[in-house]
Amino acid sequence: MDEKTFRNILRQVIEQSVPHRANPWPAVQRRFSQIDVIHNEDQRINQAVSVSNRRTRLATAVILAILIVITVVFTTPQGRAWAQSALRFFIRSDSNTLVLPTPTPPVISLVEVTPDVPLPTLTPTPRQTLAFAQQCGDESFPKCTLNQIRGMLYFPVKELASLPSGLRFVGATGGPDQVRLVYRSDDLTRAIFLTESLHTPLTGALSMDFKVAVNTPVESVQIGEANGEYLKGMWDGTSGNDSLTWNSNLPIQFLRWMEGDIFIEMMVLENPDLSVHQVDKTELLLLARGLTDVPEIPTPQPIAEHLSIAEAEALAGFHLLIPDKLPREYRFSHTSYIPDMKTVCLIYQNPGDYRGQTLSIAESASASLTALNEIMPDYSKHPSYIYTETLTVGGARDRTGLYAYGASLDDKKPCAGREQNAVLMVQAAGVQFSIYANNYVEVSEQNFVTRLEMVKLAESMTGIHIVAEDQLDPGYLHSVKDAEGFASFHIKQPTRLLPEMSLDLIQVIQEGQIRRTVMLYGGYIIISQSSGVTEMLDTIYNEDPGIIWENVTVNGQPALYSNGLFDNGKFITIPGDGTMSLIWFENGIEYRIFAGATPYDKEVFITMAESMR
Repeated sequence: MDEKTFRNILRQVIEQSVPHRANPWPAVQRRFSQIDVIHNEDQRINQAVSVSNRRTRLATAVILAILIVITVVFTTPQGRAWAQSALRFFIRSDSNTLVLPTPTPPVISLVEVTPDVPLPTLTPTPRQTLAFAQQCGDESFPKCTLNQIRGMLYFPVKELASLPSGLRFVGATGGPDQVRLVYRSDDLTRAIFLTESLHTPLTGALSMDFKVAVNTPVESVQIGEANGEYLKGMWDGTSGNDSLTWNSNLPIQFLRWMEGDIFIEMMVLENPDLSVHQVDKTELLLLARGLTDVPEIPTPQPIAEHLSIAEAEALAGFHLLIPDKLPREYRFSHTSYIPDMKTVCLIYQNPGDYRGQTLSIAESASASLTALNEIMPDYSKHPSYIYTETLTVGGARDRTGLYAYGASLDDKKPCAGREQNAVLMVQAAGVQFSIYANNYVEVSEQNFVTRLEMVKLAESMTGIHIVAEDQLDPGYLHSVKDAEGFASFHIKQPTRLLPEMSLDLIQVIQEGQIRRTVMLYGGYIIISQSSGVTEMLDTIYNEDPGIIWENVTVNGQPALYSNGLFDNGKFITIPGDGTMSLIWFENGIEYRIFAGATPYDKEVFITMAESMR
C-alpha cells in the first residue's frame, strides 16, 4: 500500500464521524461536500500533481465506502435486523459481499433568479456535532485532556496505561454516555481509537450493530474477566461495482468487550508497508488488559503551554507584538513558549475550528523562525502548486513580507496546524514573526483569513498601516461590480440555480498573468472564471489520466464534464456520490463549475452553465 494513499485514508478515518440518521445518504454526502469540495477543487484549480490527485480520489473512494457500510449497519433497519449467528459483539451476514443501497435521485427543477438581486436568507441546516464538541472538539480533532473529559462524565473512563512506540495521546471528546480517545502518530500513518460507552437497552442498543461477512474470522478472546471478540479487516469498496467485499487483509483491527455496563471498542489502523513496529493481536490484547481509570499523570512538557501574554513575555524575554484587530469571529486563546527555538506562539480560535486551529502567530526576537520549505514541505516537493508573492507590509523591514499559500502546513512544527495553508513571514524592528492561517473559504464556518487580512494583521502588530481600514478586500467580496473592478473582465452569473442556492461570496485571485474569480453558491458549489489561462480543453483532458472526461457542449461550445471517483481510468462506483466538474471556454475566459457529492445529473449543471449571463 502506497504510503501517501494510506496517510490519506487514515487522515479521513480520523476526521470523519458517522452520522446517526435513518437515511445515511444525505448526511454522508453533506459531510463530504462541506469538508472536502473546497479543499479538493482548489487543488484541482491550482493543477496539483496528477499522481497526488489520483491517490487522493482513490483514498476518498475507499474510505467513503467504509463510511457508507458502517453507516448502513449502524443506522438502517436492515442492518439492525440481520441475525447475529451466535456472535455477541458483531453481526454475521449471510454473504461475503454487501450490496450498497441505491439512493433515489431527487427531482430537481432549477429556479429563475435575477443576478445581483439577493434571494431570501435560508435557515442553515444545523451541523450534527457531539455533545462536548464545543469544548472538546469533534472526532477530527479531539482536544480535551483525560482529566477534563472525566470531569464531564458520570461513568469511569479508562485509558491506555502504555503506548506503542511512535503513538501519542491526541485528545478526547464525546457526550454524556460515550467518549472517544484518540492516539496516533505524528505522520498520520498509525492510530488507535478507544471508544467507551454506557451500554444500556435505551442508550447503547446500537453500539454492537456492526455487520461482518459470513466467512469473517471472529475470535473469542479474554480481557481480564470479560469475554470479548476480535477481528481483522473491513469491507473493501475498491472493486469498482455497487457492492463491498470483506477484506481480512486490510490493516484494520477491532476488539470489543463489555465491562459491567460499559461497552469498549479498540480500533487499530496502521500502514503495514512501513518498516515500523506494528501492533498485532497479541499486543492489542495486552493493551486492552492494561487499561486503567487512574487519572493521568502529567508528563513534563518542554513547551510551556496555555500561558498568558505576560507569562510568555517573561519567559521569552522580549515584548510581544500583538494584533489589535482580528478577522470576523476570531478571538485570542492562549500563548505557548518553545524554549529551544526561543519562539512564542499566539493561538487564536474561531467557532468554526472544529477540525483544528486556523490562525496562529509565531514570534521570536533572537532565533530564526521555521523556514518556508520546512513549514510547508510541499514548497520544495511540488512548487508548481505553491503560490508565493512578496507583499507590501507597513512596518516591516524593506516594507515587505513573504506570502505563500497552496498546501497544508506541517503541524509538527511549532505554532502551525494542518488546517492552515497560508504563511506571511515578516521581519520587523527587533522581532520576526510568521502568521499562519487558513485561506480556504468555508462560508458556513467563517474560519478563514484572506491575504489582505493577513497583511492587516501584520500591520496591526507593527503599528504602521499602509492598507486603509475601509479598503475593499478582493478575497471577501459580495458585489459582482466590486469583483469586476479587480478582475478587469465581465463576470457572468447563472440565472437558473438550484432552489436552495444563493451567492454567498466572491473572491478575486491573481496568480501571475491569471486573474480568477471564485463564486461560492450555497456553500458547496463553486463557479470560477479565469482570464490569462493558456491551456485549452485538450490539455486539461490529458493532464490527469485518472479523470474520465465526457465531451459535452455548453451554448454550442466544446466542454468537458466529469462525475465520480476514478483511479487510472477505472471508475470507482460509490452510489450517491457525484463529485462534478464542468469546464468550457468562451471569448478567452475559462469557466469551471464544481460541485461536491451531489446526486444531480449533468443536465442540471449544463443548464446552469448555459444560463450564465
